[in-house]
Amino acid sequence: MKWNTTITKVEPNHLLTKGYRQEDLIGNIPFSHTVYLLLKGDLPSKEHGKMMDAILTACIDHGVTPPSSIASRVVASGGVPLPTAVAAGVLSWERCPGNRRTSSPATCLNKLGRDDPHR
Repeated sequence: MKWNTTITKVEPNHLLTKGYRQEDLIGNIPFSHTVYLLLKGDLPSKEHGKMMDAILTACIDHGVTPPSSIASRVVASGGVPLPTAVAAGVLSWERCPGNRRTSSPATCLNKLGRDDPHR
């Protein structure tokens, strides 16, 4: 039986993942970037890679059941750009995660913008 996939190409002593040699990925590309590669077909830009790091790190504590996570996944399943799916999750917040005093997503995002050292 022959299997076909667009994810990997397997030959003796040769393994490609989305066109990249496996030995070039291992130890050189962060896990989150490899997940992006599998989902999108290319390695992420610096900004998308940083977002993937944040998403996967947030899943460690958050899991996949909170409304913000569900909203993001449902919107992403429509094939929209990544920032659109993230925005859906942010808009579902009642309060800024980790801060009970912040009253809205807009307030939280404004604070994040002020604290960003790259701004």
